[in-house]
Amino acid sequence: VRNLSTTELNLLASTHFAEDATLQYGRRIWAPPKSVINSWHLIKMPEAKADQKFFELRTLVTTREGDVETLAKTDMGAMQFDQGFQIADAKQVTVAIIPAGMQESRKSLWSNSADFLRTARNDRGMNTNLADAMHEPLLPATEEAWDVVDHLIIADDRISDDLAGISSIRRWVAGGGSMWIMADQVSPELLEKLIGDEAAISVVDRVELTHVSLIKAVGAESFPPYERDLDRPAPMVRIVAENIEPAFYADGWPAAFWKSYGEGRILVTTLGSDGWLRPRKPEDPVSNAGVLHQSIFIGGDPLNNLSAGFFVPKSRTAFNQEIVEDQVRETIGYSIPSRNIILGTLLGFTGVFAICAAWLSRSGSLEWLGAATPVATLISAGILASTGVYYHSAVPSSTSVIQLAQAVPGTDDVRLTGVAGIYNGGGETKGEISGQRGGLVVPDMSGLEGMTRRLVWTDTDRWSWENITQKPGMRLASTETSIPVPLALVAEARIDANGLSGRVLLPEGMQLSDAIIATPTGRIALNMTNDGNWTADQNSTLLPGQFIKASILGDEQQRRTRILTELLKAQPNKRVPSVPMVYGWTKAWDTGFNFGQDAPVNGSSLVAIPISWTAGAPDQECTLLSPLLTFQEVTGPDGYRPGGFFDSRNNKWQEKSGESASWIGFELPRRIMPVTLKRAEITMKVKGAVGRLQISGFKDGQVQPIQTWENPVGTLTYTIEDGSLIPLDANGRFIIRIDAGLSNLAAYSQGSATGGEGATTTDGDGASAPVPAAPNLTNPTTYWQFEEISARITVVTPSSDRPSQPTP
Repeated sequence: VRNLSTTELNLLASTHFAEDATLQYGRRIWAPPKSVINSWHLIKMPEAKADQKFFELRTLVTTREGDVETLAKTDMGAMQFDQGFQIADAKQVTVAIIPAGMQESRKSLWSNSADFLRTARNDRGMNTNLADAMHEPLLPATEEAWDVVDHLIIADDRISDDLAGISSIRRWVAGGGSMWIMADQVSPELLEKLIGDEAAISVVDRVELTHVSLIKAVGAESFPPYERDLDRPAPMVRIVAENIEPAFYADGWPAAFWKSYGEGRILVTTLGSDGWLRPRKPEDPVSNAGVLHQSIFIGGDPLNNLSAGFFVPKSRTAFNQEIVEDQVRETIGYSIPSRNIILGTLLGFTGVFAICAAWLSRSGSLEWLGAATPVATLISAGILASTGVYYHSAVPSSTSVIQLAQAVPGTDDVRLTGVAGIYNGGGETKGEISGQRGGLVVPDMSGLEGMTRRLVWTDTDRWSWENITQKPGMRLASTETSIPVPLALVAEARIDANGLSGRVLLPEGMQLSDAIIATPTGRIALNMTNDGNWTADQNSTLLPGQFIKASILGDEQQRRTRILTELLKAQPNKRVPSVPMVYGWTKAWDTGFNFGQDAPVNGSSLVAIPISWTAGAPDQECTLLSPLLTFQEVTGPDGYRPGGFFDSRNNKWQEKSGESASWIGFELPRRIMPVTLKRAEITMKVKGAVGRLQISGFKDGQVQPIQTWENPVGTLTYTIEDGSLIPLDANGRFIIRIDAGLSNLAAYSQGSATGGEGATTTDGDGASAPVPAAPNLTNPTTYWQFEEISARITVVTPSSDRPSQPTP
């Protein structure tokens, strides 16, 4: 807006979609004399129709002098501004912050950040032209502006001073976004600002590599190193950090690592693009994106591995909207007339009807009963209706909210999303729903069709809905905001002799109830005290489907169970939650929203805080409960590949037939390390005719059988007392081999992955014997299936004179 006059201007820019002029979005602007103002406002995009290719936006600008509004004109005299936006076919949106003017290479043998991004998207079959480069000097200052973005790549330092934009990015990631930081392209200061304090990132130095050997951090035995000799050195930033998941190493330093961040994930690559890519050759296969969109470079297996984990859709919401809406309706229940009133009215009607019938019969005028019956029925119905109206109106106007409060790691911010039920117990009103601290409330527009509604922003964090009519009854609204708290939310935990203990730090006046620890493999109930301290012992593990430790659940606890069941249910290709979390319930948090009525706001909030592990007492035996251990099938030390007991893509145990074997890796939380494994209690639940079942460890270069069951059914438990059979590796993982469905198991299980000529096995007396070839699986005769494989372990913490080692 240019105000070339000598007087100030008050303007309203209002935008709507051509298909619906009644739903508008606007911004009020004050322009001083002789000024140029650049401003913005959010627009909620509607759902596109099946064959729709464009959205057409129309904007009007009005000036106000007193009570008079006038349409503003451009220099050309136009009073309406139209602009069309193409609807992308892509289901995932990627935004890149790269140096201004950077283009993808066409002939060069050396790649840049744009090539790195394009090649990575090629691997996923994604059209690279849909990756938008953002060159604006300032980022959107509100988290809501990032809602449509799935992936953000940062390879430029220019946003380092944009603190409001960086804060909005962190909140967006915590809400489920994926951020990729190319550390070789940004400063250490920006890297720390983006990730926060929790990772304790420290840049040691920057080096250049002429030979690259990328080694997978976990599962290297089944992932060969990626080797490259470079004529031009590739830059690498050598970093030390905590609370990270290394993905690949180069020269013993993390070349790429992941960090879970709320509901989202952060990928950091420390090695320059030439270490991951090579020039494409004529004999190379066409990329998954097609020949028209492929890069002139091709990525190796490490880049393919990172791309598969990074380019996934954003988790749009943590709450199931429909379930939470039902809970909100239940919290604002209408008063129901008592049974005595209803029965009294119906009995009164029956009694009057009987008396009238008897009197008319005696008087010989029974034909009048047909006329009296409808009259009596109407009177009774009127009494019941008026009683219902009275009890309905007896509930005062109020607002009830159910929120999910998520701690944003490494910051003092809390994300609050949820549903509000705005109940009007009186006549029709036209209140103003507004916000004073940012965020957004989107009310249900049912019943407002044809009426002009407008969301107007007056500042970065101030907005209001205009002309929202509230009729008697309840209107639902979705809410979203982020607020700072005086102290960061913290959930500390440590292992001890009795199980677990710790404390939860919340703002003053907040107290957790029905608190649990949730992991991808189970839940643990916490015994909370009033000062925020908690304990959990071996009896605190909750059963499948249980979220609150109570023999009888009240109405509120049943509502909480339904919400947690949906929130924590397994999802394909995703661990839920991604890291161990403390969940607990508090009263509703103050968001600064005004819901358009002078009435109290009540409700509850589900608080979610990632666990921060602290050191336990030295030289102490501690029991780790089974939910703290995650598991996956892995390639064993004997080279045997996963047998497919569990489908991690769909989180389902698989039905098997005949003979099968697999190595199962159990992983401890890395922040607990270093500890020594003393014993492990393995629990398996199996159904079907499995035949013989055996578990084994690995010691002295051989598979060592531990326990065998014949024709087992149901739940099996065995304690492995010799920890040397299942030692912990540097990543806090131990493995066991499970052979099932075998008839001649004793000989087969000790051999190589396939057996065959030259393979031997050792019996209990140390004598060697030939290993038979792998059993024939072509004629399965039985079907069986695991339903559970879990472990509870006893570890010993290091002695006080042994220095603890930081997590790599």
